Amino acid sequence: MATLGSSQLRVGRASVTEVPAIKPARRFSIPSRVGFRVQASESQQEPDLSVCVNGLKMPNPFVIGSGPPGTNYTVMKRAFDEGWGAVIAKTVSLDASQVINVTPRYARLRAGVNGSAKGQIIGWENIELISDRPLETMLKEFKQLSGVS
Repeated sequence: MATLGSSQLRVGRASVTEVPAIKPARRFSIPSRVGFRVQASESQQEPDLSVCVNGLKMPNPFVIGSGPPGTNYTVMKRAFDEGWGAVIAKTVSLDASQVINVTPRYARLRAGVNGSAKGQIIGWENIELISDRPLETMLKEFKQLSGVS
């Protein structure tokens, strides 16, 4: 049987070996947001990740797909502030009054043995198909995001 003290390790009864004292682990604060930002050192320039897709110039190729992050100005602005290259907005109807009951709905995607639906959850699908926000509001927010008056 082995026991570990603050400065020694005892194995059985016969041998004692000195080991350095174990320092308490430093405590790190947990960040309030999930994610990371890559920054170059002062002596090195950041790599250019800009891309052009069908005439659309983006600072990088990282794009958020349509879903909750593409619902309004606030969340789309946050995505750009966090460094995303583009955001695909929710689908908008020309006549928002015809859009009824668009409460977000989510479906689980499970993967089990031999395709069984009883396995672990491996993803979520947002099955809310369209936004109930008026087209005029979304266009105004798109202009605001792009800096166009």
